[in-house]
Amino acid sequence: MARVETLVSALEATTENIRQAVALFAINRAPSTDKELLSKFTNTYAAHVFNFLRNQNSLATILALGRIWDSTESAQSVPNLLPFLKEPEILDEIVARRREAMLSIQNVAIDPGENEGEIRAALARMAERDADQAEADARKSARSLVEQIEAIINGDVLKSLHNVRNKRIGHSLQMTRAEQRALRQGQMIAPLTIRDIEPTLRETIKIVTGLNILIRDLHISLDSLEHVYSRYAHDFWDRFSGEPKGRGLMRRPLAAPKID
Repeated sequence: MARVETLVSALEATTENIRQAVALFAINRAPSTDKELLSKFTNTYAAHVFNFLRNQNSLATILALGRIWDSTESAQSVPNLLPFLKEPEILDEIVARRREAMLSIQNVAIDPGENEGEIRAALARMAERDADQAEADARKSARSLVEQIEAIINGDVLKSLHNVRNKRIGHSLQMTRAEQRALRQGQMIAPLTIRDIEPTLRETIKIVTGLNILIRDLHISLDSLEHVYSRYAHDFWDRFSGEPKGRGLMRRPLAAPKID
């Protein structure tokens, strides 16, 4: 079981990153798509801060997703969990843990009596049946997760996401190495918008949820997290207001900051 436990810390880091990505995406949905909210800031001084916050949230979302899909050798990320999912010995350990949990049902306390033997036998059959089903489900889930992970790794959106991260967040580059390679091959890396992120985010949620169930037997509720942060975000953005340019606060000179 020790080999499986070595995956837990990487999965915990990945889970924290997907929680951040979900919260950021929920916070940024309204200022990116809600026309009524956007109209509140049209031709106002507040629009400058509004747009700055929206853009920073977009970059932070990309950064969180980028950490999840980082292929750097030492990264605690989904791509670095993939080889373990393909390793038969690791999967056998996961299956053994699942079978042990299901088989433990036959060890429950029962009142002794003349039917104790029959009850014990029935519990053993039930436990064995459930253990077989748990093993089949675990192996099927592992195969499915491998396919889902490889589909994203081999897709174009991830290339665009990492390119934005390297070009605008990690560094200030005119052209990334990936863009240079693509140019030499007569290709290009497509630009990325917040709307492009959502399909990859949705698939990543499914993958991280599935990995937690498979490896940690833990059900995480990212749907409820998104719902909660959507409510928080609406309360936050709806409190904003702006005065038209040339009126109100902006007509008064700002006080110089005090420097001790």
